[in-house]
Amino acid sequence: MADTDTGAWRMERRILIVDDYPTNLDICKLVLRGAGYDCRTFERGTDALAALQAWVPDLVLSDLEMPHLHGLRLLQEVRAIAPGIPVVIMSGRSGEETVRDAMARGAAAFIAKPFSPDSLLAAIRRVLARTDGCPAVGG
Repeated sequence: MADTDTGAWRMERRILIVDDYPTNLDICKLVLRGAGYDCRTFERGTDALAALQAWVPDLVLSDLEMPHLHGLRLLQEVRAIAPGIPVVIMSGRSGEETVRDAMARGAAAFIAKPFSPDSLLAAIRRVLARTDGCPAVGG
């Protein structure tokens, strides 16, 4: 819906965030909710996959290195369940080979940690725009 006072769009796009560090989840959630996104957070990839049955996001933002379910495995599982949902991988391991591997396996984008709030938002907006996730002006 449009914000009639400023003309700016309030986005109610859904983002599922997965990271095994609660602080990282809190930072991502704070930044993304502040930009108008509806976010759900999970510390375990298996819990995030289970949530996909009841709450379908427009985008999944996942850490790469996690116990129980590695981020690339989560990416494969999301693509099998809901192929249209883009998955963005984030990691402190941001070497060329790691990024290339994530992208080759179907990641929509790769965000190197640590990241700034602006770079996180820019990456999310780019992916959603590419996947027709941003509403056209006028609705």
